[in-house]
Amino acid sequence: PVIVIGAGIAGLSAARALHDAGVDVVVFEARDRVGGRVHTLDLDGAKIEAGAMFIHGPRDNAVADLCNALKIKYRPRGFGLGPIHDAASGRNVESGAQKLMASIGKFQRSLDSLAKDLPADASIADAMRLHLSRAKFDSEEEQRLAAFAIEQILVDVVESGPANRLSFHWYVNSEYVELGGGDQVVTAGLSTLIAALAKGLDIRLSQPVNRIEYDADGVTVVTSSARTAGSHAIVTVPLGVLKAKKIVFDPPLPERKRQAIERLDIGNLEKVVLRFDEAFWRERGANNTILHIAKRPGEYTGFMDFTDFAGAPTLVCLY
Repeated sequence: PVIVIGAGIAGLSAARALHDAGVDVVVFEARDRVGGRVHTLDLDGAKIEAGAMFIHGPRDNAVADLCNALKIKYRPRGFGLGPIHDAASGRNVESGAQKLMASIGKFQRSLDSLAKDLPADASIADAMRLHLSRAKFDSEEEQRLAAFAIEQILVDVVESGPANRLSFHWYVNSEYVELGGGDQVVTAGLSTLIAALAKGLDIRLSQPVNRIEYDADGVTVVTSSARTAGSHAIVTVPLGVLKAKKIVFDPPLPERKRQAIERLDIGNLEKVVLRFDEAFWRERGANNTILHIAKRPGEYTGFMDFTDFAGAPTLVCLY
């Protein structure tokens, strides 16, 4: 068989394609469940996504296409900003949503000019500081909002990494394409997609792989309880598992591959889900997203109202 290591969305997609093409395939998964970072949970009557939660734009999106083929329904979350609270002043920012979007737009329009004045190894933090030093602000609050918009919304949350560790050169010159149509939420939970991909596959749970031996004749995958021979192996484990060298490759992976694993880093986006008895924030006009500019940068910045999707009063905080 072909042996797939990891039963997250990548491993299951590969295994499903092989299985449907008539190839014998076996999947090993270290956890006691499939799905990887896709995990739909019930939180006291609220259906929440503990991990991945959006289809980011359904147009020309393979995930949306797969949902369509499987008749798995999704609908737009919609975008809108409610109050933006400034902890330093102790009050909401007047017309905060419009000011925030304007600040982000102004920074994005200045990327090319900033790139001309910064060295090739500049970070996004370097670019942000230069931009803020050049921009004119009517007040300290307006400058604080601009810094918050760029660093904590545009970079920390969207890019899942600190501005001082992200390359400005590659941020400007990235070939990343944002798909159209806005964020979509799978109505019954993303785990329904995982279940459809996993249906009928030979998946062996609680089987962490600790060694992969390979040569011109095939591969042998070793777990704590078995050695399994196959023609090929597809390794879809998280980057962190590879960086920690949890799997021994014999012979070692090519030097170019090892260097790539060492160079790459992992974004860290935490999620806190809060379930309430009442959606009290809606009484104050906050029925989509609430933003908080903390005195200390990096504190919980954005709370999204997922009540209509969860089936109970729910806020999802990204950090």
